Amino acid sequence: MNVKRIKFIMFIFVIGMVTDMGWADTFKNKETGEVFYGFMTQKSTGSKTLIYNSDKKELTTINLSEYEIVYDSNGRKNNVVVVPVTKSEVLLSQVVSETIAKAIIDASNKGPQAIIVQIDNPGGRGDYMKIITSAITQTNNCPVLAYISGSQYGGAFSTAAMVALACDKVFISPTASMGAIGPIVGSAVTDEDFSNYIATYCSDSLASYSIYATALAHEHNRPALLVRALIDKRLSVEEVKNNIGDTLDYVQRDERQPTQTRVRTLAEGIDDSASYESTSQAQIVSAVLNLPPTDAIKVGLADKMVDSLSDILAEMNLQQAQLTNAGGIENTIKKYSAARRNIAQSLSRIQWLEDRSALLEEQLTEIERQLRTGTVTREVSRRQNSAYRRSNTSLPENYDRYYYDPGINSTGRVVTQGDQYTTRSRNRDDRTAAHETETIVTQEPTASVEQVQRELIAVLNDLIVEYRQVMSQAKRWPGGLPPEIPYQTLEQNRNSAGALRDYLLRQPVYGQPGIQQQAPATPSGSRRNRY
Repeated sequence: MNVKRIKFIMFIFVIGMVTDMGWADTFKNKETGEVFYGFMTQKSTGSKTLIYNSDKKELTTINLSEYEIVYDSNGRKNNVVVVPVTKSEVLLSQVVSETIAKAIIDASNKGPQAIIVQIDNPGGRGDYMKIITSAITQTNNCPVLAYISGSQYGGAFSTAAMVALACDKVFISPTASMGAIGPIVGSAVTDEDFSNYIATYCSDSLASYSIYATALAHEHNRPALLVRALIDKRLSVEEVKNNIGDTLDYVQRDERQPTQTRVRTLAEGIDDSASYESTSQAQIVSAVLNLPPTDAIKVGLADKMVDSLSDILAEMNLQQAQLTNAGGIENTIKKYSAARRNIAQSLSRIQWLEDRSALLEEQLTEIERQLRTGTVTREVSRRQNSAYRRSNTSLPENYDRYYYDPGINSTGRVVTQGDQYTTRSRNRDDRTAAHETETIVTQEPTASVEQVQRELIAVLNDLIVEYRQVMSQAKRWPGGLPPEIPYQTLEQNRNSAGALRDYLLRQPVYGQPGIQQQAPATPSGSRRNRY
């Protein structure tokens, strides 16, 4: 009997018949003997649960402990809801993953015969994976099935495989696979693309979810070590035969017992010190767990091979049921994809503007040097170190690899607008800003102080606007910002740009000969630590 069904029966304190098929409900009042048909929802108030009475065609609340419940499909609607997890954005976006989770729960509350989560996905973030798997495991009022369809992305990998294993049954297509790392589509995939792909869809940090993976495996009677190996690429996994009892088991290489004989190695595991850029793609893929459908079924990660959704309906004796798609998901993904494009473009412009700002700051410093070392007598304000310099946290190189989609792109870039901006390496040293006024001999610089200062102010204004835009998008769409760029970094850099701009607006430009000027104090809040 399914573990979730056992938990559900214990939860509602019901003693009744439970058939192999069906989660639909015949309700019989223990005291009066009254019988009605319907289905339960996940909504409850106090000790009462909201149910649908199909005889009266109305929703009502009852105390489930007062009823004997037989799961026999009577009273349920004649449809099966399909929830797609077939876009790479699903497990990269909090909003999209929450939409998927809500779609599962909402569908269960409408009394379908079953819910099928169709999966073709390269993986993503562990925290967003848990949003979906939690919704599946709490859905005890309707069977939730996984169908690993295997199309654009080749199957269910990393966190996407975990979503499949949260379901009551896992069906898999003959063309699909389950594993820790999925294939990248495209003939021009570079080593850098592959490294970026791993960091985005099957990060090393997912190993921290091993305890969660183990609990999920035990709940659904799956081999725990293999489930962990889907998200922990370091694990070595061997299939062994126990000499006593002649049974098969799965162990880590260094934990194999003398009473166990190795049958085959399912995963060599990747050494912690391995570099994805220096190790070939073939070596990495061959070292981690990757199972074709026959092996996935043999080891217990999948239950049966099917060619289509219709085959699943036949397996469930639901051939007459109508397949319906969960709504709202595609629209949410489109909005998230647009937000990611906007964020990528803003980050590209920010990089260019930061470079331009640094160049103008250097020009002002050079003008200052010329004024101090020339040959014409003039009174000026001398800064022992340039007050124009601000210390900011630089964006990481190749941040745009986060926007790489392995199913549609083989170049590793999706930034279209903004690619015309180029970046250059720079070293922004923290400068002290002690000031003193003195009369020195100087020569008029070739560049105009006013012109450079005005341009720097304009660049800082544009930079502040871009930071505000990307911060607004990042707040609305968690997961749209690359993990290497924390929101706090953007906020600090925006504040720094604003502080320097305000300082320049307050500061008088170098005055006329014979007029002594004192520059204002260095703006507060313009210093930050690097990574």
